[in-house]
Amino acid sequence: MDRAWSYEDAEWIYDQENDYKISEPEGEHYQWRKKYIESLIERHQGAAAASQISAMETELHGNYAIPDWLRIEKMRLAFRANNFSAADAKRLSASRSARR
Repeated sequence: MDRAWSYEDAEWIYDQENDYKISEPEGEHYQWRKKYIESLIERHQGAAAASQISAMETELHGNYAIPDWLRIEKMRLAFRANNFSAADAKRLSASRSARR
């Protein structure tokens, strides 16, 4: 059976093949945005945080894999909005099992 892979599926497979060692951009701008996103989430500003996460994913797309911290922040927003899908739960469970 043929299967179409989503970008997230491909990234997840890439992470497994590289033993979850993900390189991230360096620099003050990247670190500042990371802290800003974390701050927005802590202050329960979900819409602004989601916008920043989406913008950062766009910037990283094709150059870097999405770092764990950004995936976690995205999941936190999904949980808060009660918008965490079964597919997300399955992917999270599979990645946790693979790391053990």
